[in-house]
Amino acid sequence: MEKIKIEDKIISAIKAARNEIKMSQAEVAKKVDISVQSYKRIELGHTKRVDREVLNRIGIVLGINENLWIESSSKPFTYRISKELRLYLQQIQQENDFENLSDAISFCLRENMENKNLTKVRYEIEEFFENSLDKTFGRTIAYLKKDIAFKNGLLEKIQEETGIDIEEYSRKLIEKDIKTKRAEKY
Repeated sequence: MEKIKIEDKIISAIKAARNEIKMSQAEVAKKVDISVQSYKRIELGHTKRVDREVLNRIGIVLGINENLWIESSSKPFTYRISKELRLYLQQIQQENDFENLSDAISFCLRENMENKNLTKVRYEIEEFFENSLDKTFGRTIAYLKKDIAFKNGLLEKIQEETGIDIEEYSRKLIEKDIKTKRAEKY
């Protein structure tokens, strides 16, 4: 289960949304299916990390957009470069009065890609970007799988509670959308 770091802006949004709809902490906890004590600890900021699924349920009950904690859960990542490469980039940084190593890297890529001495630098930087993309893509896929599972569970719950055949209803909406689009053409 993925845990989300609870930041002050999340706590504030949860409290404000609960107060706005005039629900008690106990009522929210019951609807979210967690203990009142657990919910109170979230609102008081005593819980540092909360399961994404619990936050999603709180968001549904209180009408909070889940993007609030999706943005908060974005984790920065680091990449280690060899000492030799770092020293070389620092030398370029000093020689050109760049503010940081990122500027030195950009300079190397832009101005010196043809220089044979920088071939190793280029390959390490390419590897860095490939690793970055792999990490980001992997996180995104994992999140989407969890999100799909949660939404499917929510659809099943709606179907149980209301008796609506979700698949039939979805099929009718698609047919209606197709008819609308055809009508717009004429």
